[in-house]
Amino acid sequence: MKCPNMEACSLFPIFSSVPFLKIWQINYCESDYKRCARFNDLCTGKAVPTTLLPNGKHLPVINSAPPPPDGGTK
Repeated sequence: MKCPNMEACSLFPIFSSVPFLKIWQINYCESDYKRCARFNDLCTGKAVPTTLLPNGKHLPVINSAPPPPDGGTK
């Protein structure tokens, strides 16, 4: 059974468009969605961070700001 939140999930379009990420879609979105951390947080009323993966781990947040010109030594 497919996840009822699949179309609203912010990660679903990424999973379905990037071939090596499709495994997430197959294992969670299209089959055992009840073990998805994103789905469970949503069902309990928690905010679902965009970094949360279906397995409950978080993607690292990468700071895209360039380092200061002095290397931060001042």
